[in-house]
Amino acid sequence: MFKRLGRLLYKKEMIVAYDGNCKLCGRTVRMLKFFDAFGRIRFVGILDEKALKEPELSGFDLNTLLTHMHAIVGKKYWKGFYAYRAISWRIPVLWLTLPFLYVWPITWFGRKIYQHVADSRTCEIKKPKPSSG
Repeated sequence: MFKRLGRLLYKKEMIVAYDGNCKLCGRTVRMLKFFDAFGRIRFVGILDEKALKEPELSGFDLNTLLTHMHAIVGKKYWKGFYAYRAISWRIPVLWLTLPFLYVWPITWFGRKIYQHVADSRTCEIKKPKPSSG
């Protein structure tokens, strides 16, 4: 029932691109997947070789994709704090937070906190190895 409602509410699937080697990113994605009742978000670990061939990801700088979480719907995209805000629209449990995510000073603090966490990740950002073939 929720999946059908999700397809009615959100015609296009959202792709969330993240660093699959980052433990913090992995935990965050697992939590978001758990609450994705509508099933309209596809999570893509950027270091997966198939992920790099996704047409929605073409045109993005690999280093930027590894450094910041991205939410992509068609030609629109959001990164960092704004990606989390876009994701919140698709996860009903987070709808109560939406009004606050658009109000100053929450947006200012949200961007600062996101940037601090992104800059202080303990995982090493590694680029994928080119495929041999």
